[in-house]
Amino acid sequence: MKALAIKIKNYGESVSIVNNNNMARRLLHLLLSSLFALGIFYILILSSMVYNIVERKTLEAQAQTIGNEVRELELNYLSLAGGIDFKLSQTLGFKEIQARYAARQALGSVRLPANEI
Repeated sequence: MKALAIKIKNYGESVSIVNNNNMARRLLHLLLSSLFALGIFYILILSSMVYNIVERKTLEAQAQTIGNEVRELELNYLSLAGGIDFKLSQTLGFKEIQARYAARQALGSVRLPANEI
């Protein structure tokens, strides 16, 4: 029994106990660094959203400007198209052409019997 007690005593002295203070400090550093990284990620996403909103407003304004230009061009086209008539085309040198149609004679006729039943 005495030998067993001496063996346990020697074993207990040779084993080193884990220092949990260092582990708590490491865990704190890990949590703070992950919080910092998530904060930077949040700021990046937020700034990207703000940039996209501003860009969308700019593109909407450009689309409205282009739409107005298209409407003006359509009105200009309609006013010019309304002024074109036969007299204007003759003054510009256009002539009316006579249409020619190609016709051919029938090759024959087909007769269907009245009622074969």
